Amino acid sequence: MSNDSTILPTVGRVVWYHPAPKAGDTDFAQHYQAGTPYAAIVAYVWGEALVNLAVFDANGTPRSRSSVALIQEGESAPRDSEYCEWMPYQKGQARAQSATPTEKPAPREYTFDQFVEYGRNAGVARINGMPWSFKFHGHPVSHETDTLYLVNQESGLIAFDRGSIMVVKEDGTLHLRPGKQRRGGIDLDFGDALTHLRQGRRVARSGWNGKGMFVYHVPAASYPVQTGAAKEYFGEGAMVPYSAYFALKGVDGAVSTWVPSINDCLAEDWMVVA
Repeated sequence: MSNDSTILPTVGRVVWYHPAPKAGDTDFAQHYQAGTPYAAIVAYVWGEALVNLAVFDANGTPRSRSSVALIQEGESAPRDSEYCEWMPYQKGQARAQSATPTEKPAPREYTFDQFVEYGRNAGVARINGMPWSFKFHGHPVSHETDTLYLVNQESGLIAFDRGSIMVVKEDGTLHLRPGKQRRGGIDLDFGDALTHLRQGRRVARSGWNGKGMFVYHVPAASYPVQTGAAKEYFGEGAMVPYSAYFALKGVDGAVSTWVPSINDCLAEDWMVVA
């Protein structure tokens, strides 16, 4: 019986009530103009086509009506019995809604590190910085190793590691697809690379021509004074405080400070160096 413009009745919704032509209800104040519907509120729902109503007569006095047929748009109203229907505005809203295509949410993809960050944001217990047990889009997750999680869904267990991408489909189910392998990691954007850097890993771009180049994070710390200028200011044997920075190991083996360029920030060919 349902169609795209069917409005399902619920308790408390307002409908128009039409009494039977020969109801003979003498204490029911009628409208002066014949055929004018009466305001009514749904009091009980038997089904999408049958309801109990609290009907208000022309004086606003409520009257109860049981087992009243609810006529949907496009259906024929009975000639000799009472019925109710939706108001024109409600019918228009239902038509507009049925005419508007419903867009399915696009599948979402997570790298392993994004998946771990999801678990951290869930506020669960961590061991060595890794979330131990949490729910990923409603699916229970358990930690096996720092590079492997088991995700439980109705179809079975999913073993998620760094070599894969976790895809959350439109219906909420999960599946894995292989990541693009790049010497110890998958292709990452710079945000993913930053996560690895903060966790003490080395990263590089597959587009770099220099062999053996990589970047790593040097945390804020204090180091013994080295240069004459520093000794003159901080004093002989002093510990000099340094802010955190990125260091680049070049082709020649020398290490220098490193600041990412715009191209580095927008690149999606970052990888974890094994």
